[in-house]
Amino acid sequence: MLYETTGQHAFQELWESRLGQSSQALSIFDRPVLGGGLRFVLNPVDEELPHQIEIKIESLLSDSTKIFVETQFTWPIPTAAGISFQIKEQIESMKAYIDSHVEPFIIGSKS
Repeated sequence: MLYETTGQHAFQELWESRLGQSSQALSIFDRPVLGGGLRFVLNPVDEELPHQIEIKIESLLSDSTKIFVETQFTWPIPTAAGISFQIKEQIESMKAYIDSHVEPFIIGSKS
């Protein structure tokens, strides 16, 4: 998913606005930062939420005014052969998670 930023550079918005960091802290690298982001790996919670989630929130390198969000859901609990994996329901569940958890995190609102 792509989100518009309110500033000129997505990484700057994540770094300064969301993380509260100074852009001066990046001068240690002696060169401009093209892009960057955050990565979170979340363990399964219980039988109702048996999936591991990896979330990447970063600047889109081809258009630095956009925030790129990628999520990967992994179901580590094996299922028996012949049991249908409900693809449509899983995709809808991932989209709902992004809307209710990841997007509010990006904009800094509390859920």
